[in-house]
Amino acid sequence: TIRKYRGTPSASGVSGAGESTANSGGGNNAQGNGVASISPSAGSVGNSVSVTITLDANTQPPLPPSNVAPSSVQVGGIALTGVVRSNTTTLTGSLAIPSSSVTGSQDVVVTFTTPRGNIQLNGIGFFSFR
Repeated sequence: TIRKYRGTPSASGVSGAGESTANSGGGNNAQGNGVASISPSAGSVGNSVSVTITLDANTQPPLPPSNVAPSSVQVGGIALTGVVRSNTTTLTGSLAIPSSSVTGSQDVVVTFTTPRGNIQLNGIGFFSFR
């Protein structure tokens, strides 16, 4: 059985709602805070760390169903590998922090691609490179 997400990514009160982008197939992109936490919240440059990201279950637009994998999960612009979505709000994956990375606060960005466009969830400054 294939289920398709039929949420409304252009919900009112969401920053960036209704913006069209050339690479989204004419759909809408919605952006919200959406990331509740990341654990651990820091990692050393030149090392890999396994992280658990918790999404806000009450975010708007609503989260896609738990069987929908994110199209992208990044910390500080670095893509996580081996990402698993074990339930609606929990993601795990491995973050390989290059030794050339700049230390300091980094953003966590989770993107879901839906038939109506992208949903981007952010955790601004939630992770630190040490």
